[in-house]
Amino acid sequence: MSCPPGTVLNPRTLRCVRVTGRKAQELVRQGNIADYFGRPQVYQQYRQRRRTYKAPRAHSIYGPIQAANPLPVACPPGSQRNPATGRCIRVGGKTYKRMYRPQQQQQQQQQPQPLFPPRVRLNQNQIRRRTSSNGPLKLPVGTASVAPLVDRPSLNAWIAENCRNDKDPLTATPFATVDTPTLQDVVRLHDRTCTFAGPLNASVAVDHMSGKVATIPGDPNSHMTLDDFTALRNSMRRRNPKYKIPGRKHQPPPPNWKLYVASDNRSGPDFASVMFVDVTKVVQTAAGVQYPVESVVLDLGFIPLTITGALCSPRTIVDLLQQLTAANRLLTPVAGGWKPVAGFPFRRSYWSAPDATERLNRLCRDLTKALANPM
Repeated sequence: MSCPPGTVLNPRTLRCVRVTGRKAQELVRQGNIADYFGRPQVYQQYRQRRRTYKAPRAHSIYGPIQAANPLPVACPPGSQRNPATGRCIRVGGKTYKRMYRPQQQQQQQQQPQPLFPPRVRLNQNQIRRRTSSNGPLKLPVGTASVAPLVDRPSLNAWIAENCRNDKDPLTATPFATVDTPTLQDVVRLHDRTCTFAGPLNASVAVDHMSGKVATIPGDPNSHMTLDDFTALRNSMRRRNPKYKIPGRKHQPPPPNWKLYVASDNRSGPDFASVMFVDVTKVVQTAAGVQYPVESVVLDLGFIPLTITGALCSPRTIVDLLQQLTAANRLLTPVAGGWKPVAGFPFRRSYWSAPDATERLNRLCRDLTKALANPM
């Protein structure tokens, strides 16, 4: 038996061991192998490679010194030279602000602070810096907001521009007769109806305690939207940072709502559409019952019909949806309407993932849990 170079055969175990290892040296001392086998091989001494380093270039306050052009080159418009590195930096950029922030803070401390901030946060979608020459910001219909924290003349101009009413519809108090702090609590709803936040919160609490959907003050046929509740919350949190929208009592959806689960032109053959439709808007045709787009009141997305190997079959999931609807457990009342349980709505792309079977199992467990748990 031959061993690779640099190893020797151990006569006890018949295994190859390194000649420079501890076991080989022990065998040499015991006389089991010759001494010359255990001597380490003499390797050629490694000569360390000589390293060379590039000499550093001389710098001035204007940057690297160039023999051909020793004068600094002008920076492009909108930038200036950094005296520390000699590079051109953008005016107003991150490096510029870091260099000149101490000087700006010192200048701001010397100047008198304005009574009202020049920048007013109206809502999350519209944040602008406006001056008195531009006039108040006019919000489009469908946008809810809170009155800005500005002086009284600016508040009056904002109300005149964005509100369709000149007095509160809940208390019948004219906006022109209240003080400035109360005027700053005005909430503009999506239909340009303006009202005070406090009375609006009390009205919402009464509607939600009875299980109803809160409506626009003065218009019982128009429901408040999620943007309206966001504006109410933003206004109330100016005084109470822990404010929350009053919760709704658990009530069933309107009696004209009906659960619709079917494979149609919208879903295709591999999926089934899940939605709530208004039966009063159903169209009777010679081909049968038709559900137009305007009849859909709550879209829950799609469920798959071709996934196999899951805990629940498509038929079982449809049965669970029908049982939850009959038990008034598929929809949960929230501010502005109803929220479905079990993660609905689902898009068709949700069921195209590699773990689609596990996702269908999760939906099956969530629906079963929602049906079995006590309310």
